[in-house]
Formats: sequence, structure tokens, C-alpha cells
Amino acid sequence: MPALSSELSERYKRGAWQQAAGIMKSFYANNRENKPNLKNIKIQGNVNVIQIQGSKTKTFEYWLKISTLEKGKPIYVPINIHNYGKQVLGEGKLRGGVTLSKTDGQWYATLAVEIDKKKPIADLSKKVGVDLGIKNIFTASTGQFFGQFSNPLKKLVDQAEAKRRGKQKLNTCLRKKGQPEVDYRSPKIIATVRNEIGRATNKLVKILERDSLVVLERLNIKGMKFKSRRMNRILKASKIGLALEKLKEKLDYKHIRYATVQAAYSSQECSECGYVHRNNRPTQEKFKCGYCGQTENAEIGWQQLTVNQST
Repeated sequence: MPALSSELSERYKRGAWQQAAGIMKSFYANNRENKPNLKNIKIQGNVNVIQIQGSKTKTFEYWLKISTLEKGKPIYVPINIHNYGKQVLGEGKLRGGVTLSKTDGQWYATLAVEIDKKKPIADLSKKVGVDLGIKNIFTASTGQFFGQFSNPLKKLVDQAEAKRRGKQKLNTCLRKKGQPEVDYRSPKIIATVRNEIGRATNKLVKILERDSLVVLERLNIKGMKFKSRRMNRILKASKIGLALEKLKEKLDYKHIRYATVQAAYSSQECSECGYVHRNNRPTQEKFKCGYCGQTENAEIGWQQLTVNQST
């Protein structure tokens, strides 16, 4: 380990170096084009380093008690928690400590809360299939769509690609002059997609009953690819993996059970007679069975099929 000039103990220095080495190892292992951005400040502390305590003042509701290198002299930071966060914190117990991160000059605290509640037994007559996609974030077997923002997303991706090309030319000039390069990331797309995923997840979970069973397709998200580079950029920006993760988190929080089924050929199989053929699905949205003539929206048809498979 190289010598680090810091007032931190050798144990903390070693931990910081190991974390940085892990980030770079992941960067090279995944053959990424853009180097990781380590400019953002992030402090992660377990319950021995950062604790949350209630406040008796009206200005703010909680204190963060942060241990320092001087024994018996902690730092107290006042924080406020939004209503949803207070509800979650009231139902569980703080686990795994607190993560402090600084974004655009503002500090944020992320709390990990464990909720110990049993899920009710699912009523198999209330199964709801849910499909994930680009045009609609979620498509339910009830015929409802959630998160229809593909056209705005395509425009944002195209705008970001144009800016990225401009930044590439700018960075070429900056490298020649020995000046620091500009960041390639597009925070506007990331924020827009995350917000839309959150809204779509909340709307979907709101229509579900507590004893429902949600059926999800078992997707290989890393293996998804299109022939078009533009479509691959849109696929990456849509963050399907994040949408699936957020949906499972929300279902766990609402104590709703979910199950997964195999995805292979499910989009080509007729939900009425079970006939499988690639010609059944001539386009992304249309489905027409070559055996029984069943016609339907392809995404909704898949949902009916997954519900049947999970019986």
C-alpha cells in the first residue's frame, strides 16, 4: 500500500485503499470506456461510527452522531427526514450504519433500515404478471401500462450523444494542453429515468392487493443487445435492471409476494393455445398466433402466459 498523507489511522487508510483498488478492478474487469469518477465525496460508517438520535427541538427532528479521531468528542449534525423515510424508520430498525454523500454542494444521508414483517399467503386467483420494457417500464396482465416515456427518453439520449461527441473533441484539446478533462456523464438522463421508475413503481404497487402474487420474467439484462447502437444506448439509459430492483424492493416493503418464470420464448408463445413460433410476433407490439389466430398486444399477451405458467 502506498504512503497516504492523512490523519486517519492505518486501519482506515488501508480500508480506503482497498475500496479504491476494488473500484479500479471492477472498471478493468467490465472493459468500461470511461474511467470512474471519484470526485463525489462519500462517507460510509457503520453503527459504531455514525448513529442517529432523536431531537427535542422544533427546527429539526434527528441528530447524526459521528465519531471522530478524538475519543469522547463526536460531531453532531442536524438532519430532517421526509415523511416516507420516517414511516419506514418507524416500522423497522437501523441496520448497516449511514452513508453520507455530497451532491451539488448538498449533503445527503442514506439510512439502511431492516423491517421484520411476514408476507401474507398469496391468493393464486390474484396473480398479476408484470413485464419490463423500454416503451413501457411496466406492463401488467391487467392491461395497464406504467411509465410510458420512451419518446422523451429517446430525445434525451440523442441530445446526450450529441453533447458527448462535443465533449470528446473538447477533451482531445484539453489533453493536448495538459488540462483536466470534462465529465462525459449525463446527470439529466439519470435523474429523469430514476424519477420515472419511482413513479411507475408506486403506481403499479398501488393497484395490487396485499395477498396478490406478482409474476416476473427472469431476464438476462446484461445479455440484452440490439443491432442498432442507438437502441443499445436507449436500452442502457432505460435502466431496466434498476426498475426490476426497485419493484422488488417496493413489493418487499408492501409485503407482497412475487415469483419469477423462465423468459425463453415466452414472447413467441400463444397464451390461448400454447403454440410457439417466431412468426407469432411480427413486431415488438403485435402478436398473432399462427395456429389459432389469437391476436393481442404482445406485452399483455406475455403477461397472460406467465400467469398461466405459474399456476
